[in-house]
Amino acid sequence: MDELLETIAAARENAQPFTPRQAALMATNGEWNVPLIGQFWSVLNDPQKCNFPSAYLQIICSILRKLDAEPRTPSTIRYLKTRQREKLQFDSENRLLGIPLFLHSLDVAAWVIEAEKKTKEYSGKLAGSYCAANIIVALSHDLGKLNSILNEKIRFYEMDKKGPPSISVNQHALYSRQVLERVLVGGHFLEGSSRSREIKERILLAIEVHHRPVWHFAKIEKLMQARAEDMAKLLVKADHKTRETETKLREMIDIIECINRQDA
Repeated sequence: MDELLETIAAARENAQPFTPRQAALMATNGEWNVPLIGQFWSVLNDPQKCNFPSAYLQIICSILRKLDAEPRTPSTIRYLKTRQREKLQFDSENRLLGIPLFLHSLDVAAWVIEAEKKTKEYSGKLAGSYCAANIIVALSHDLGKLNSILNEKIRFYEMDKKGPPSISVNQHALYSRQVLERVLVGGHFLEGSSRSREIKERILLAIEVHHRPVWHFAKIEKLMQARAEDMAKLLVKADHKTRETETKLREMIDIIECINRQDA
């Protein structure tokens, strides 16, 4: 497990903007297009390292398949609300251009795994439905940014003659919830016991609200009723900490490249 987390961190540090040629070279003849995603799945599916219910593993696998199918999707999108916000987001997008969505998602999941390893329930092996649910939330929180999903939304708006959609942070979080709902409904996942349905609702709510202020969670009645506040807070913290690391890393790379250009 520790080796996998180190591999994900190294991949983040070496990330570069994707080109069609790089994407073609990255593809393999194996089961996964992106080897790192395959490694991640192998660890979670290894009973010596993780002990998750089969239904949760199937959900994780389905999410990883979606990320693996679109490896060139960037982890940032430009929000179209105001000129000032557009410029701020564009600057951030430039700095994080080399971080694809699949890598950001694995990074957030790795942060969640590290947090789980620090809990008193951890005994050398990741286990339990709640731990698996937190990993599902981490992996799927930005599925609404997938190129196929955004293109689908744009086509809908064009057909409706309303022009291109103005995507806000809360909208892409809602899109992410909708994508995961399709996965869960399509596979008939978490529909059995009342506990399964409760965890399902917590997962979906945590994804839906993860861009809202944490202090506002107590005012979201359905979030509190589902007891999903802790899951949502963990996602928010993991996402923010991961973005901080990614942004600092890209800024350092920019500075180094600038110095190299001056020395040339």
